[in-house]
Parts: sequence; C-alpha cells; structure tokens
Amino acid sequence: SSATFRSASVKILFSIAAKQGLKVRMADVKAAYTKAFLDETETTYLRLPPRPKEVDGKCVMDESPKYVKLIRSLYGLKQAGLLWNKLVTKTLLDYGCQQLEWDPCVFTFEAGEQRLYIALYVDELLFCATDDSIVNNLLSYLEQQFGEVSEVTEGASHLELFIGHLPDGSIKLSQSGYIAKI
Repeated sequence: SSATFRSASVKILFSIAAKQGLKVRMADVKAAYTKAFLDETETTYLRLPPRPKEVDGKCVMDESPKYVKLIRSLYGLKQAGLLWNKLVTKTLLDYGCQQLEWDPCVFTFEAGEQRLYIALYVDELLFCATDDSIVNNLLSYLEQQFGEVSEVTEGASHLELFIGHLPDGSIKLSQSGYIAKI
C-alpha cells in the first residue's frame, strides 16, 4: 500500500489554513500506480488470459500461455504503492518542495511571499496555499510529469471530505457522505 499522511498532519494543516486564510484545494493523479517504472533489479512477468482464435472457421480459446514482461507498475502489484510513493516524492522534491521529517507525506514549497503545503494521500494531493497561482503552477508541472491530474470537487475524493470556504475566511469540513455510507 502507498504511504499516506498522518491524521494529525492534516488537522494541523487545516488549522494553519484557517488561521492564515489559506486556500484549500485537492487534486487526483489519474491511474497513478501505472506511472511508476518497476525496479530494474527485479523482473516481473504477467501471464495473459486465454484469448479467442479462429481454427478451421471456428472460434476457440487459445489456451497456450502467453507472458509479457512488465516495465511499469500495475494496480494489484504488491510494490505498486511503494513505487508510486517514491515517484511522486521524487517529483515533488525535484520541483523544489521540502519534505517534512515528522511526516514524509507532507511537503512545503515557498516562492517569494507565497507558501504552499501539500499533503499526499495515495494518489490525491491536498493543497493549502496563500494563492491559487502557486497551486496552478504545481498542477501544471504534475500534469507534465504524470499526464492527467484533475482537480477534485468538494466531497469527491477517497477521503470523502467536503471542504467549504465560508465568507469570513473560515473552513468548513464535513464527511457527511462517509457517514451516510456507514
């Protein structure tokens, strides 16, 4: 499984965001686990399922085993989460982010007076930023690296977290969708 931020970390980030009037946004990297390349020190093969073929005008199943060597990670591989986490961490560090020691899934980035906090939850990124432009710049960079990175609408994440910004600058958090499921 992939590393995720500590619950205390996200509580602290939301507290900072509320106190400093930061903008809170979320994004999702589509098919994240397939972005990471497999470690060159180990070779992984995948057996393909039987497929139909034509024999004497009839369709029969080709039962002869066919194998392919995997180059990239796939969902379901036990190392997929770890490989993705290493890749996204390296990507954020290459961008100039600093990784926190007490929670390796939380990063900070500063550009002049702008500040950005990033919390990683598997393939989702939670952003707390002084300005939307600093988030937009990072999202553009992540799209160049990983392909589709989509902004998560409020309440549509794996976290099932509704984030609302109130007129007075405070932040409203709700997990009503999650509660309804239980």
